[in-house]
Amino acid sequence: MIVCTATALFSLLLIAYSYLLFPWLMKRAAARSQSEFEPLEEFPSVSVLMAAHNEERVIEDKIRSIFRCRYPKHKLEVWVGSDASTDDTDHILSRLSPAFPGLKWKRYDERTGKPSIINELILLAASQIIVVTDADALFTEFTLAELMLPFSNPGVGAVQAHAEVLLEPGGDVGAQERTYTRGEMILKEGESTFGSVIGGFGAAYALRKELFRPVPSGFVVDDFFTFSDILAQGYQTIFAVKSKVLLHLSTNSSVQFRRKRRIGRGNFQNLWHFRGLWTGKSGWRITWLFWSHKGIRWITPLLLMLLALCAIVYPETKVNQVGLAAAGLLLLLSWIDLLLSKWGVHVPPIRYLRHFMWMNLALLAGLWDALTKKQARGSWDNQKPTDKPAL
Repeated sequence: MIVCTATALFSLLLIAYSYLLFPWLMKRAAARSQSEFEPLEEFPSVSVLMAAHNEERVIEDKIRSIFRCRYPKHKLEVWVGSDASTDDTDHILSRLSPAFPGLKWKRYDERTGKPSIINELILLAASQIIVVTDADALFTEFTLAELMLPFSNPGVGAVQAHAEVLLEPGGDVGAQERTYTRGEMILKEGESTFGSVIGGFGAAYALRKELFRPVPSGFVVDDFFTFSDILAQGYQTIFAVKSKVLLHLSTNSSVQFRRKRRIGRGNFQNLWHFRGLWTGKSGWRITWLFWSHKGIRWITPLLLMLLALCAIVYPETKVNQVGLAAAGLLLLLSWIDLLLSKWGVHVPPIRYLRHFMWMNLALLAGLWDALTKKQARGSWDNQKPTDKPAL
């Protein structure tokens, strides 16, 4: 009984540390840091790469936003891989190509997935710096220039852009997703003060082409793989707070569940591949940041299950009674919010609780997919499957 109670308490402390204390520490670290970088003697050549599947709603705005950047146009090329698009994406790319000589694109007749497309496009890229981006992340005027500045330091291998969320109308988890993304950016800014941003954010990031290693076949998350691999090579990964991209984010919980499930699967693939991140082989600073930011959160569904199990097996202890009551209350409020949302009633505190539960269920599903090797191709559909809100 003592062991079970101690385990439950330890699990609770781990979750509180990762979600509350560590973000506070990173926010303080970011506030104390000087995010200015040395000026470049000249801007490097840049190849912007992206995979696009049925992105007719955003692809033209995306291409125009890239070429509106204040960056030498003779040093800029854009490669788009159309991933078996069935909408008007290909036609839009064909129409834009004459207006933007730096725009090049390639069609894939079968669904391939972003990681595999980036693996191929990087072989076609002519530049020394690669920028990988998503079709729904619009560049601002200084996105590319600010993203390049950290490369004045030869020890920097990859740079993360600062994503700001533009919410789509409707949906049921918009505020929650925006808050989560803001939190991720704060964590990355804090980690950057240690030269070790843990995992890229796919909206936009840059890397030295010479450091790129292909994402293994079947892996579904390229951004975490690339940043982890660059850290493993001994280079720094940095956050460029002034390199802004505006991210169009779905506010539908069903879409976000599928997205987080896919990311969860990719997380667990990378967990074993980059064992040095969590075993100390890559350095204890990186290991601390990894467990604080990623590792604990990835296993939070298991920790919550462990808490519930201990509370059920030994309900007589005060700690387990509190844990069981908290778990019951969390589930009850999640179901209440689900019912209220069907009637168009939105109670923000309860919605955040449901979103927390929903994210952890998606992670658990992603773990199952990783263990059973489901969805190995790595392609993904960001289309909204239903307007019906999910738990």
